[in-house]
Order: sequence, then C-alpha cells, then structure tokens
Amino acid sequence: MFSLLGPDQIINHLPGERAVVDKGPLTRNLERHAAADPGRRAALDGFYPETYCLADPEDRERFFARVPEEDDPERLWILKPDRGSEGRGIRVLWQLDLLRRWHESSGPKPWDTEGDAVIQRYVANPLLVDGRKSALRVFVLVASVEPLLVLVYRDGFVRINSVPYRLDDLDPVVHLTNTRQQRDHPDFDPSSQVWTFPQLQAHLAPQLGTEQPDFFEHRFFPAVHAAVSFVFRAARDSLRVPASRGHCFGLYGVDLLLDDALRPWVLEVQVNPGLKHRDPAKARIVPPLLVETVRVAREVRDRSRSGRSLAQLDGLDRYRWAVNEAAGAS
Repeated sequence: MFSLLGPDQIINHLPGERAVVDKGPLTRNLERHAAADPGRRAALDGFYPETYCLADPEDRERFFARVPEEDDPERLWILKPDRGSEGRGIRVLWQLDLLRRWHESSGPKPWDTEGDAVIQRYVANPLLVDGRKSALRVFVLVASVEPLLVLVYRDGFVRINSVPYRLDDLDPVVHLTNTRQQRDHPDFDPSSQVWTFPQLQAHLAPQLGTEQPDFFEHRFFPAVHAAVSFVFRAARDSLRVPASRGHCFGLYGVDLLLDDALRPWVLEVQVNPGLKHRDPAKARIVPPLLVETVRVAREVRDRSRSGRSLAQLDGLDRYRWAVNEAAGAS
C-alpha cells in the first residue's frame, strides 16, 4: 500500500508503527533502548511502569523470579493483550497463582492465545479527581521519519471514571479509564467525565498553590516531551519508511496517568487517537487539532519534495517540537 502512493498522496499511518502501538514491541524497544545507556535506564524507569513481555521466555522467567511467592492485595499487576483496544481483555489482578500454574504447565496459556501480552506493575497511587481515577490523552504527530520530526499538541483531554477508586475493588470500571469501559455504566456522563487540561489545572490549583501557576506548561509537558522523544527514538529502526513517491505521517494518542505526586506515567500509545468529539471538551480540542495536523503534514511533504529545510515549519500553532532532527536538536 505504501509503495503505491502517488506523489501527491499522503497517508496517516507509518510503516512499522506496530513497534509503538503494540504493547509487546513497545516494551521491548524501550528496554533495548534503555539497556544501551545507564542514563536512559533511569529515564525509562521514571515514566514507564515495570513491564514484562509474557510471550518472551526470558522475560517471563524474570517476571516470575521478581514477584514474591505470597500474593499481596496491595501489590497489583495489570495484564494487557498485545493488540487489545477499548480495554478488552485487560485484567487487574493481585492473585498470581493462576499465572504461576499457567507458567508451570504444558497446556495453553493466555500469552499463547493473546499474542505478545504484557504484565505491568499497576500504578496504585493515581491522582484522584473527586475520588475517582483519571487518565490523560495527549496527541503526538510524527510528521517525518527521515529526518525524525515528532511534535506534541499542547492540548488534550482528561477521562474520569464513573465510580470512586478503591484498591480492593477489581471491577474494571474502577480501574480502566477507557471510555468504552465507562460508557456502559449507568452513572457515565461524558459532559462531566471528560475534561480539558484547563479544567484539570483549575482543579489542581489548591494543591499547587501560587508558586507554580501553570502545571501543564512547567511540569507536565516538559516531562511528556522527554518521554515521547524516548519512545519514538527507541522505535526508530522499525519506523524507517521505504522508498515511496508519496508521504506518510502518524497521528497517535498517548495515554498517561498522573500519580498523586503529579508524575506522568506512559501507559500506552494508541493508533486510533480518539477523534470523536461529541462531548464539549473534545469538541473544543479535536477540530483545530485536525486542521493543524493536515496543514503540517502537507507542509512537510511539500518541503521534502522541493528540497527546502524542515528545521522550521510555518504551519505550527499548538504543536511543539519533541524531536526535530532537521534542526539538529530535540
């Protein structure tokens, strides 16, 4: 498909993007990138929860050697299918006996049927909004792979769960912030459970005080830019674009969890970034996001075809650079 693109055609996917949007390949790429440098190891541990690929025999052995023999209801793990979407197949668990029995048996195992499933340390101290768990979606544009151009949109939305957070209640609606999991609950109200970043900023104002008036500008986005740069540099070899007359770009949704110390944790990268905008928060964000995304993608294509520099782009408004190899900086 990519090789058949005409010179004027643009497609909103990148060859090899599974290296980022599938949970197993994402984890392996991050670990490989971190292993090359001690500084990278510390950086990865600061934004990506401890994660193991269960389909990898060595990684699986490390996981079972890591966990204690006795289960602890306050030490949760989250099991995620490799290519699952809308929260399907995700399980929050603390009783690992079943996993141990699967691991030791010769019969079928979940990681055999669900692909490269991962098990991840559950972030048990999330930021609560009115007592409920929340997660944030930011939009990331990979405008080019050669050179690598990655931009983060300076707006996004917050998803808030329908019921109060309880560590001892393993109901998915308590723990999974996915809209598909929440919307079947009778208390789900998208007009009040999907917030803009300014709404969350206002909610955090009493906690932040007056010394730091803009949490997103001074703390959140700098951390997100560093994490996004790490993620796409780690997947760089897989994202190399084959020769083509057309142009490819990728618009992705990065899901993050703020813990109670306001540290952002990357949970996953979505190939479907969630562009439906029926609720008021997303109706304000998504249309201008799409306009600017198309404008930037066309400008990068036109500049590439004419041999003009990509170090600076005229079409940027809400997007900011996370990686700009054309300018020699990130």
